[in-house]
Amino acid sequence: MALTLQQLVGAFRARDVTDGWQIAIYLTEQRSLPIWSICMMAGMCLALVTIAWLLMGYARSLRARLEQVTDDLANLADLFSSEIESLRTQLLQSQRDSQGLDETLSSILQGGLPTHFEMVSGDYWCVKMMEVTYTDKKQNRRTWRQTGYQINCFVPAGATNIEVAFTIVGGAPVWQVDRSKPELPWILDDIGFFRAEKFNYAKCPGHIRYEVCGTSLHAFVSHIAQMDVLAGEPSHANTKGKAASLSFETD
Repeated sequence: MALTLQQLVGAFRARDVTDGWQIAIYLTEQRSLPIWSICMMAGMCLALVTIAWLLMGYARSLRARLEQVTDDLANLADLFSSEIESLRTQLLQSQRDSQGLDETLSSILQGGLPTHFEMVSGDYWCVKMMEVTYTDKKQNRRTWRQTGYQINCFVPAGATNIEVAFTIVGGAPVWQVDRSKPELPWILDDIGFFRAEKFNYAKCPGHIRYEVCGTSLHAFVSHIAQMDVLAGEPSHANTKGKAASLSFETD
């Protein structure tokens, strides 16, 4: 074997072999190797190279799938995290709503239903304002006010010493009229001045609706109704009419 290698090296040095086919012929001549053996070895090498190439492609495919699965898992984790956070928020909101409902039911059982004061505008001559003052169950004096053409105020159950008043934005107070008469005459005080309309309740009266009409200097409450809590309809109502013209002259 050593002799053969020496002869092969000598052949290369002597430039007797110039290409691969001459090397193969030289080996065949020196070792008497058949051509089919060399072809089989070349085929095996080619098969091994092909298998290695296929394995590398399969490995790249597996890596791509693994990266895709990793991305999908990350997306699913983000989705589940957002859904869990949303469910947690909804649960907290439900708990707060439940607590608020429990407090409302407790206040109803202890002090009755809350009061609903409603003001509707009979016309659009001016913007009205409703102001509600009351004492809560902790004996704190509270004041609520709002402007508009339709106003709703909810006073918590158990409130006492409730006072409701109306004014006109940028104008005069809402004046008292005698709603027991169809012409709704103005009501004067002992010295002949017009009285500002004001309603007082010792405790929560339920659902009260006031209708305010008139201009900025001639506004009055033309209609008051005690509303049915369940149906939202008036159980009884004052006579509705047209008030007399307002004058600030006194006798």
